[in-house]
Amino acid sequence: MFYYPPVKEDVRDSHVARFGKHTDIGTITFLFQDNSGGMEVKTKSGEWIHAIPIKDTVLVLVGDLLSVWSNGLYPATFHRLLVPNDEAQRRRERSSFVYFVVSDDDVLVQPLHSRSPTTPIKTSDYFAQRVYSIMKY
Repeated sequence: MFYYPPVKEDVRDSHVARFGKHTDIGTITFLFQDNSGGMEVKTKSGEWIHAIPIKDTVLVLVGDLLSVWSNGLYPATFHRLLVPNDEAQRRRERSSFVYFVVSDDDVLVQPLHSRSPTTPIKTSDYFAQRVYSIMKY
């Protein structure tokens, strides 16, 4: 469960992020969002579009591990959460339920249909490498 408190400052810049652009590390993410708005996903052409909340629907995001596993057939979904432009929405709290789907630690991940030889990597090692690369910054 993710909770975002109301934005109390007078924020007028439409690119202020509650959570900056990123991809999720696992295979698939199920996002059940409220109707507060602000969620955006990046298209293949590089355009950011609103992921408008639709009642009784789930937003499904592809993660980095599935992108590796599918050899890029399913690219990881870049997404971000911006502070909404609408003042009433900004002043409201936001909550969402997120379910991250990952493979077991000992599962060997190797890109499918790879044109070049690749070394399988255990999910736990892949996660350790990714966390290390994030922590370097």
